[in-house]
Amino acid sequence: MSLSLFSGLSGLVLPSNLAPQTVSRASAARMACVEEFSISREIKSVRIFDGGYDTNICDEVTAAAQSCIEEKGSFSLCIPGGSVVAALANLKADGADWSKMHVFFCNEKVPSLPCITGALEITNTIGVPEANVHGFGPDGTPTELAAKYTELLKSHPSIDNSGGMPSMDMMLLGTGPDGHCGCLFPDTPEIQATGTGKVVMAGNDKRADGDFLAISMDVMCATS
Repeated sequence: MSLSLFSGLSGLVLPSNLAPQTVSRASAARMACVEEFSISREIKSVRIFDGGYDTNICDEVTAAAQSCIEEKGSFSLCIPGGSVVAALANLKADGADWSKMHVFFCNEKVPSLPCITGALEITNTIGVPEANVHGFGPDGTPTELAAKYTELLKSHPSIDNSGGMPSMDMMLLGTGPDGHCGCLFPDTPEIQATGTGKVVMAGNDKRADGDFLAISMDVMCATS
């Protein structure tokens, strides 16, 4: 499994003499030889780790936490479960003011809730208040839990909702061999809902051991 970290793609600005509306066949050929470009602004930072990534991930999370807490007084981290949560076991209690971190979840299996169970084992050791670890359950049907979590993500003060979709400060995602992230599996209704503005969905898939809850790809892409 590889791990993707979203902390916020870079925009490229072509030289002015290669503006899109004036690119001919010849100039298009010359574009392949252009070696210099400028970065207009960072839109989203994405890093991919493969193999042993525990130390790298903990360093990234700590740095992001320190920066966000200094800037706005809180840090919102969205995680799945399994090996990604296990990698966070190397976070240092004195690495940041973890009392100001809020943990949210990309997905969860119901009714077993293994993601929050595993997360609490880590967050308790570094001083994150249990009230700051925001799980999906446990009371309610999957559809009801999805609706409740949608409202939480759209209203929590540590999450930026100025762009129309909840935007956490950082998101960690594990990617399976079939390309799934969290509980978003290829060629499923949850993937086909991308672009509809849905925030949290309830689904059922044998690959997730039955009923599950998952944030949408739209939320994944909105991570700041």
